[in-house]
Amino acid sequence: MNTFTSVPATPSLILAPPPDAGAPEQGPRGSARSVAQLANLFRRRWRLILASGVCTTLLAGTAGILIPPVYTARAQLVIAPPPAPAGARAERVDDSAMAIETEVSAVGSRESLARVFDILADDEAFQAAKFGQIGRLHRLARGFADLERRLLPGDRAEAAEGAGDPDQPAREFVIDDLERNLKVASEPRSRVISVRFSATSPSLAATIANTVVDTYLAAQEEQKRASIRQELARLDRQLPKLRAEMEQASAHIRAFRLGHAILDAAAVEQQEQQAVVLKGRTQVARAAVAAVEAERAELTALRQGPQAKRVASPRLAALQDEEQALAAQGPGAEADRRRVRAEIVAEVDRALRPLATELAMAAGRAEAFERQLDEIGTRLRDSQPAADQLRELMRIADAKRQIYDDGLLQQQKLLQNQEQVIVDARVLSAAAAPQKPASASPVLFLPPALVLGLALGAFAAVWRDGQDDTLRDARCLESELRVPCLGLIPRVPRAWNPWTRPSGLRAATLRALFIATLGGEGARQANRIVLVTSSLSGEGGPALARAFALYAASLVPDVILVDLNFGARAVVPPSRAREPSEATFAVPEGMTLTRPVADLPLRVLSVTRRDQDPLAFLIGRDVARLLDRLRERHALVVVDAGALLENPEVQVLGLSADQTLLAVRWGRTPRHCVENALALLRGSGGIGLALRPLGAVLTEVNLKRHRAYRFGDALEAMARRPRGRA
Repeated sequence: MNTFTSVPATPSLILAPPPDAGAPEQGPRGSARSVAQLANLFRRRWRLILASGVCTTLLAGTAGILIPPVYTARAQLVIAPPPAPAGARAERVDDSAMAIETEVSAVGSRESLARVFDILADDEAFQAAKFGQIGRLHRLARGFADLERRLLPGDRAEAAEGAGDPDQPAREFVIDDLERNLKVASEPRSRVISVRFSATSPSLAATIANTVVDTYLAAQEEQKRASIRQELARLDRQLPKLRAEMEQASAHIRAFRLGHAILDAAAVEQQEQQAVVLKGRTQVARAAVAAVEAERAELTALRQGPQAKRVASPRLAALQDEEQALAAQGPGAEADRRRVRAEIVAEVDRALRPLATELAMAAGRAEAFERQLDEIGTRLRDSQPAADQLRELMRIADAKRQIYDDGLLQQQKLLQNQEQVIVDARVLSAAAAPQKPASASPVLFLPPALVLGLALGAFAAVWRDGQDDTLRDARCLESELRVPCLGLIPRVPRAWNPWTRPSGLRAATLRALFIATLGGEGARQANRIVLVTSSLSGEGGPALARAFALYAASLVPDVILVDLNFGARAVVPPSRAREPSEATFAVPEGMTLTRPVADLPLRVLSVTRRDQDPLAFLIGRDVARLLDRLRERHALVVVDAGALLENPEVQVLGLSADQTLLAVRWGRTPRHCVENALALLRGSGGIGLALRPLGAVLTEVNLKRHRAYRFGDALEAMARRPRGRA
């Protein structure tokens, strides 16, 4: 009987932890990621990141195309400054900031927008372009209200009819939308107000902006008309009263004049003016008398002797000079000096005679003026109290007459302004339909959307990699699960014949697994039983057992595959089930022996019925003793035991196995399932089974994705070399 060299089972194969250096972080256990690991992750998940970026860009482009552009129309109002009183400072009169802010609030007030809605309620463009859906909701609400009134009884229908206007919710919704899209602001350092409205239709935006402006001006005009009407009504009530008061004051003045014999107050004023004139004339007359007396005194002094002061008469002044000159000549000119003195006396006597007459006349005029002034003063003192009272009455009457005249003038002006009201605001520029949209072009959203999509894709890749709890690396199995990874088996196409001899890369990986499991040249030992299991079904356990048996049959002359997987289909389909030419043992009841490959020394012993109790079958057929007999007659016994977590009887088979291979599907088997399976294998048979060789095999490896991880293992190195078909 042929034997082969095997690797002795040592506790270090299972219990000794391998080094952690160089083991890449994988799944949720790798919390800290370096830049290189993130770059490797993004390189592996580039399709996800690119798909996220493309999808986000397409969504942004679609949204930009589906969302209509927004057009903004602008109209401008200019507010006239209030008239400044004469002499007032401009900064005290024109509180422009407060006045403009008040007008801005008035233009965008909700009451003004409600009037705009009432004006545009029947406009087709207003209903169709922006508020068509609201209009449909409006009509639907009215339809339900009409239906409710028809279906309800009489009293309840009247109550429902009086509950409220069904059009009010839609109306309020439209006004809210108008308020959101309307922007009213004052231009800096001016009295100009800008009214901007945004809509999806250029003409609608211009129409609504102009309507808002026109509504505001109409409201201002109506407010002024109402103020004029109110003021006219007040004047209509006040003018008759003012006229009656004015007539009553005039009657009082007439009665006072008759009672105090004062027919004309102007005569009193004339007498006062005459008194003032006479007082002035009296002062002038007294001044003339004083001037004549002074002149007579000067002439009298000059007649008596030489005087240094010159008189006003030129003749006397010349004689005075001549007299002084002769006096200066001494005694020789005494005769001439006497002659001159005689001439001076004669000349003074001639001048004194008319002065006496003039003085008498001036004194008489002054006395006459004083007498007249005394008479007028006496008359004024007698009539002064009555005149003062009359003057006060006339002042009061004049004031009432002025008030009445002002009222009439104001009434006339208001009647004229009522026909043509002038408001304090005017349209500076009307809104025109904008040619370019105010919203950004959809093309501008594509680069940010692409960046956002790539960022989301990167986050999704990191999150998905963090949530990935599957196994892909041999070093992860050895470092974290404390189980050696004996090999990696690549995935084969679905149309591949499972009973074809392995070749190419698949043969190379099976050769590596064969060496790691059974060893190469060495000491000759007894034939071996290799148990192939997995944590869950679908992990590639039956395929691993079949491929391992096929490759071993090409090297070892006598190999048997025992199919004890009750949870899966038969490992040999009926089309390939051929009886072997000879059997070296008695086939138990309920099992069949076949030879699927004619040119290979491989036999398959499989269960006939798979719907029976597995544990009862194993105990009833004494499968443990059967496996021992098979080990004696065959060089290698490969047992396909099925999924360990789904079939607990696999633990019984593990007692007879010399080597256990745990199939772990690459990128699919959860880590916790592998941990639970390893716990069952290590603890099911006590310390004896715990010390037996146990290894894991990564199956169904996706070569393309495996190379992307860059683990640097043997499979990656073998996959880079050109080989035949697997």
